[in-house]
Amino acid sequence: MSEKPKLEDQFLCQEAARSLSEPLEEVEQINVEVQTDIGKIFQGRVDGVSLAGQGWVVQKKIRIQEINLQTDNIIVDPLSVILGQIKLNTPVNANIRIVLTEADINYALTSDMISGLVKKFRLNVDGEIVSFEPSEMQILLTGDGKLEFQG
Repeated sequence: MSEKPKLEDQFLCQEAARSLSEPLEEVEQINVEVQTDIGKIFQGRVDGVSLAGQGWVVQKKIRIQEINLQTDNIIVDPLSVILGQIKLNTPVNANIRIVLTEADINYALTSDMISGLVKKFRLNVDGEIVSFEPSEMQILLTGDGKLEFQG
């Protein structure tokens, strides 16, 4: 028989999901699971956090199809939590998996943020350095583990 989550655990997970989704422009799904107990919470300690989400729009034109995150122990400043700005007291070990679709990548390439990062490349072509400025760049996921760039 599975154990029903305690009320404080449910509240903590819901608040974490709400806080994470606030800065996002759009969210299809977000699930947060915090592993801890009430005593550790008051000490600013969490045994781990699991996060899963789909369809996140981080900034205009920057979309994440799927995200999964798993952390181990987290220690935060309890006062910072009360003030709504969580500050970590120690580094956190985390595993993260982010999935972007081909359409997400190509749409992101039209954003001001990304296009500003890929303004100019310096390429070595047959021993000669050539400046290359991409325009209307597209990325194709070829299915054989390779990316194809067109522009």
